[in-house]
Amino acid sequence: MDQFIDAAALDTGELEKTIREKEIDILIDLNGFTEAQFAGMAIELSTTPTALAAIKDRLARNRLTMPLFNTSLYTRYTRHLESAYVTMYERYRKGLPPEHIYVPHVT
Repeated sequence: MDQFIDAAALDTGELEKTIREKEIDILIDLNGFTEAQFAGMAIELSTTPTALAAIKDRLARNRLTMPLFNTSLYTRYTRHLESAYVTMYERYRKGLPPEHIYVPHVT
């Protein structure tokens, strides 16, 4: 790891700009870890092949079943997202309060 950037304080636009400017190829979610804790975990994984293999195996299994990796499954959840945003925005423009909305099925 040649550089550590704490992205927690960055909004989405700032994060995107940083990623592009620094040509970042890999992002790691530390999920509450400090830089030192992450470095320790990285060293442990690099010196314990079985632990790293377990993570790789889990990723390989999840690749075929989890929405993040399976675009056809993920599309099922996001197919109507734009329609939902339009419906929410129309309610906002009319001055209506937040409410449960029905998003018609789009084929």
